[in-house]
Amino acid sequence: MASFLELEGRWNEALEYRRKSVTLDPSAAGYASGLATNLLWLRRHGEARTAADRYLILGPTNPEAYQLRAMVALAQGKLNEAQAVLRRGEARVPKDELLAFVAYYWISSGCWTPINGHES
Repeated sequence: MASFLELEGRWNEALEYRRKSVTLDPSAAGYASGLATNLLWLRRHGEARTAADRYLILGPTNPEAYQLRAMVALAQGKLNEAQAVLRRGEARVPKDELLAFVAYYWISSGCWTPINGHES
C-alpha cells in the first residue's frame, strides 16, 4: 500500500504504512529501506538517517544500504560523510558491485548527464 501511495505523491500517508511495517517486523531490511527512503523524500533527514542506519545493520552486505545512507548525508550537504559511508561499504561489499549499484542508481534516475556533450 505504501508504494502505491508514494507513486501518487502521498508521502505522508505512506509514512504511516512504512512505520507500521517496521513495527510489525523490525528485522526486515526491506521495511527499513522503505522507511528511510520515504523519510528522505519528506526531508525528515534526522529520522531518515536513523532508519538508514538501521538498514545498514540489517543488510551490511547490501550495496543499496550504503547508497541510501550516503543519499541521506548528501541531502544534508554532507559530502565528506557520504564519501565515508561509501568507503565503509567497500569493506563489506565488493568494490565493483558497490560502484555498479551506485552508478546504476544515478544513471537510471536520470541524474547523470554527459559532460561537455560527450558520453564518456
